[in-house]
Amino acid sequence: MNTKTKTTNVATFSRATLPITCPACSASLGTIDVQNLSQRRAWGIAISSLDIEAPDDPALTAEAGLIRGACPSCDAELAAFWVTFKRDHGADRADEPQSPSLSLALHGEAYAGWAMIETHEGGVDCIEHLFGPVADERAEEAFEYVRDFMTDLPRPEAD
Repeated sequence: MNTKTKTTNVATFSRATLPITCPACSASLGTIDVQNLSQRRAWGIAISSLDIEAPDDPALTAEAGLIRGACPSCDAELAAFWVTFKRDHGADRADEPQSPSLSLALHGEAYAGWAMIETHEGGVDCIEHLFGPVADERAEEAFEYVRDFMTDLPRPEAD
């Protein structure tokens, strides 16, 4: 599955797992595991939607969300967010079985890194960008920082 849009600012490195750590004390909040992706938000207590601009491509949908939780080691209140891009290829691609993939994504100019999860299910290609937790009071500032390089985030490609 070639769902990545090639950008010169983002490099990806395939991984089977990626740790989620507290930015205050470096304690583990869990692990993103390509074999069990449902646990990627397990550390969170509340999940809500965020407003995001629609992509320039009308066949592409975008969603963003915020995860709020607390570190079990130091009780720091934390927030993390994700941005998901989906492209529906229709029933003609619905039967292609695809395993999910997990990558560490790095933006060279913004000095930012995050987890990138690619899935294909029922003819829909999805790329989720899951950013690491920050102190809850910095969540809005962190999301605004990502908005600055949002157009560089890889998205599912058209056929």
